[in-house]
Amino acid sequence: MLLTRTIPGAYGASKAAMNHLCSTLAAEEPDLTAVSIKPGVIDTQMQIDIRAKHKAAMGEGNERFQVLHREGKLLRSISRCSNS
Repeated sequence: MLLTRTIPGAYGASKAAMNHLCSTLAAEEPDLTAVSIKPGVIDTQMQIDIRAKHKAAMGEGNERFQVLHREGKLLRSISRCSNS
């Protein structure tokens, strides 16, 4: 799959590597379950940085994140740890 939108290089490469690893494990290790999750665009510090600090570097690709934020379409980030 060829990505046509501009995304930060290291982040995109790491996501692609994880997806490929899961696909490879699924093919090579039938008794193993491997899962790669794509939750969508989460409202995190990275999103704030993308919208504020990396606008010029991302060019037109940044507009997608600006619109998602403006329209309230970023998913809320929830962190919770529990012993139960």
